[in-house]
Amino acid sequence: MNDERRAIAKRYSEGLEDVIAIQPVKVSKDHDHVYHWYLARLETSALNAESEILNRPPCGERRNPTPSEAFSFLMREEDVDTPTHNQPVYHYKPFKLRGYGDDLCPISERLWRKEIFRLPLNLDMTSSEIDYVIETVHSAIAQLC
Repeated sequence: MNDERRAIAKRYSEGLEDVIAIQPVKVSKDHDHVYHWYLARLETSALNAESEILNRPPCGERRNPTPSEAFSFLMREEDVDTPTHNQPVYHYKPFKLRGYGDDLCPISERLWRKEIFRLPLNLDMTSSEIDYVIETVHSAIAQLC
């Protein structure tokens, strides 16, 4: 199963390596990643801050979306789910009860709130589904740049 996930992840990484606003997972050659999830990062400095979607509050919201929210919205419009990566552990109730507050790790907070996303990685994905996800990422980023 790990080899199957690695094969899908390799297709994603190769298919996204030319997208300037995406930083795919990088793994050193002497390590094997199991790719339980395929995480990638939006390079927000490469996005067009004036793009329509970044300057349009989502339905019922009073604020403009973060880059990752806008990206996820565009992906969902094409039926590709890009769930948010887990929040920093100190946001969970057991840590809150022990007095941990927000913003303890500002870089982690920024990555979680604005930049990190994950792509579908299921062992039953077909080659055409993997291609569709890659094409949809290209299309979404084109709308954000």
